[in-house]
Amino acid sequence: MDGGQTWTLKKFIDPNTSGFPYLRCTGWASEQVGWVGAVTTFDAGNKDFLKILLHRTTDGGATWDNIMNVPESSPAGICGMSVVNEKVVYGAGTNDPNLPGPGLVKTTDGGATWTHTDLSQYADNLIDVYFFDENTGWIVGGKKDSSCPAIKPGYETHPQYSQLKPVVLKTIDGGATWVNKAAGVAGFDCGEWGWKIQFLNVTTGFVSLENFTTAAILKTTDGGETWVRLPIVDSAGQSINMDLEGVGFIDAQSGWVGGWADNFEGLFNSLTVDGGNSWTAQNNVPSNPTTDPRIKINRYRLLGNPVSTGYCSGAKVYKRAQRRGGRAGLHPPSRRPRPVPHVQLQQSFRRNHLCAPARCRERIRGHMESFRLSRADTCRRRKPEGWKAYRRMGRHRQDGKAAGR
Repeated sequence: MDGGQTWTLKKFIDPNTSGFPYLRCTGWASEQVGWVGAVTTFDAGNKDFLKILLHRTTDGGATWDNIMNVPESSPAGICGMSVVNEKVVYGAGTNDPNLPGPGLVKTTDGGATWTHTDLSQYADNLIDVYFFDENTGWIVGGKKDSSCPAIKPGYETHPQYSQLKPVVLKTIDGGATWVNKAAGVAGFDCGEWGWKIQFLNVTTGFVSLENFTTAAILKTTDGGETWVRLPIVDSAGQSINMDLEGVGFIDAQSGWVGGWADNFEGLFNSLTVDGGNSWTAQNNVPSNPTTDPRIKINRYRLLGNPVSTGYCSGAKVYKRAQRRGGRAGLHPPSRRPRPVPHVQLQQSFRRNHLCAPARCRERIRGHMESFRLSRADTCRRRKPEGWKAYRRMGRHRQDGKAAGR
């Protein structure tokens, strides 16, 4: 309601209950009608996850109802959601190949009834879903390739991901049939799968590829009919990121990626201004408070056409604020805007509630320069060493993979 200035707890699921559930994705048809999907670790023999899989509000989030009539064959988690309108909603999951799924749940009557489509012939895990309209849409994830090693180096603690290779599934009939548009893409690595999908328009789109040991995205310029894999490398061709999740572009040339990075610490962020051909590091250095604050970025939300405001979420929620006078905080290289107010929202990772926000300041340097935090409780300008963020509230799981991503 106020761009992140204030927040109120409206829905909470205890992640320490059976199945270790957590709220995973959200989609809105209007300011009043919205949906939230949850992820669990329940196996096929326990259907308790059906009670917490989906939630709906019809009063702008003031109250939420658990959806109790999803099919018993539904995946154990809804990782991605696409809300076409108040009647048509799609949800996809689950992210862990060892859990029930993968599949698509769909309603065409606002949640009164639901159907489930088993997509196991196309994928072994499914993460994100995006529909242009009621009929045409996409799901991304991965399918196991028997030519890959059963346990890839770097995957010893999560071997179920070792044999995955990306799939980008397209439907033009509301999910009745699907085609993998990523089939035949050159350069796919074992232990790699699609995580987030973003379309700027009907022709240009991007998919972040999760891979524990390296980093790449997919890009299309023909509406998803063909895709090319672009590694996250600097101008010298050296890899500068790994284990991606979030991807966010403001146009065909300029965008960011982030994720879990090395050892699941989530300190790596990368920026491109040439359409993904080369990247610049914008990493977080914990010992240096003047570096980029973004950690474990899972999703970007970039708003406006052209893009005027941006959010990304991970260990916390970050916002790219507007310039004074209402101009956007996303600027071409020739401009060097003054620092502007920015709100940082604390969120404990894998906890399902939002904690108190803090006032802070974002310093934007040049073209889409790094996100920076200032002192948490004031917008007065001070030296960097005098600025701080709220302490993180709550505790989060150290083993993000085992609990489902």
